[in-house]
Amino acid sequence: MTQSSPGAGSLRWREARRRAFVQDTLDTLRRRPTDLLSFEQVSHKLRLEDAHYADLQEVPLEQIAGSVGRYSDFTRAFLPRTDRLQERWQNIERLMAAGRQVPPVELYRVGDVFFVRDGNHRVSVARQLGRRTLRAHVWEDDTSVPLQPDSDVDDLLCRLARAEFLAE
Repeated sequence: MTQSSPGAGSLRWREARRRAFVQDTLDTLRRRPTDLLSFEQVSHKLRLEDAHYADLQEVPLEQIAGSVGRYSDFTRAFLPRTDRLQERWQNIERLMAAGRQVPPVELYRVGDVFFVRDGNHRVSVARQLGRRTLRAHVWEDDTSVPLQPDSDVDDLLCRLARAEFLAE
């Protein structure tokens, strides 16, 4: 087990905050979505009702693009947007950087997208540390509308309208 240097967590935090600012600025200029997908919006638009527990699995971090209730606290790349997240984020970063085990996150899966039910900070830190996957308890919602990690709500509405049109 390797220990990180005393200031490493603070440096990673400042780098994550700096990158969040840059990403938000560039995505706004490019007119790309900056927020994570809102599970509540997606669930409402797709009329999701019956999530069922899938299992404990390794989930690719690149497929986690949404959150339940905390979608504006982090950028689309799970970079922290506010300093109020710092203490918890750095505590988790110290554990993960030292190779300590953290509890699995809890996710909903809709199409090819995962939404964080519990564990936003763990996802953020794992991405900042360069991890590719994270252990997660996964609940799945079935939908006929294809949902991808780079989707946004407007895109989702277009796909939903098309699916409803084709169904008729």
